Amino acid sequence: MIFNGMKGVVFNALALSIISQAASAGTMGNVAPTSSIHPLLTFTIGPDFVKAGREQTLSLLPPFENHYTNDNTYQTVLDVGGFLGFEYAFSNQFSTQLGVSGYYDSNLNTKGNVWQFALPIFDNLTYKFKIQHARVMVGGKVLSALSSFTSLHPYFSWEVGAAFNRALNYEETPIVPTVLPTTPFADHTQTSFAYGVGVGLDYNVSKQIRVGVGYQFADFGSVSLGPTPAALTNQSLSIPHLYTNQLRFQLTYLI
Repeated sequence: MIFNGMKGVVFNALALSIISQAASAGTMGNVAPTSSIHPLLTFTIGPDFVKAGREQTLSLLPPFENHYTNDNTYQTVLDVGGFLGFEYAFSNQFSTQLGVSGYYDSNLNTKGNVWQFALPIFDNLTYKFKIQHARVMVGGKVLSALSSFTSLHPYFSWEVGAAFNRALNYEETPIVPTVLPTTPFADHTQTSFAYGVGVGLDYNVSKQIRVGVGYQFADFGSVSLGPTPAALTNQSLSIPHLYTNQLRFQLTYLI
């Protein structure tokens, strides 16, 4: 009798244990895993160091030529933009971002001297014009996490897209009072291919907010003035590549 009673107690205990484990497993099965995909929005601001000119020789009234010097090596302008996309985490150490972005730069000012007949002894005029730049890009980042400091994320970034460059307000000023300036080159807007690659470091302020700093090398594409009506040719001042070195300060919000 005692033995049979002990068997009943053991059987009841095992049954309760199995029922409890099954209920626990069923409850856990209803809990959705944490998503590894997060929409995000990044605001970017920083200085661009842009090479905004080059020396060139034009034949406006053949066979005569004018040589245009350039006083600008690099200029500093402000770049402002935003990025909208998502982040996908492969693991605790690696994640990637993909999305679209738009940026706008403050005006570039290009200037130099005009050597008439392409000879420095006829350095009779100065010139200047402005460049306005904006671009729309597709890009992203590949981020890692440091094992000792998991809030720090070194990254590599990239972007490709279209640049919209407008050259405008061409003006010549005589150095020699008796020399007449050329009729201005026309304003002109050009769309061209642009790209950028960079590196940087993001820091988790919280689960949803990051701040970061980075460097990017970029090509903002080509820019050109339109021809002057005083010329017999369609030649005009142009820049095939607007190369820039960017310092980027970033604020990211993950949803």
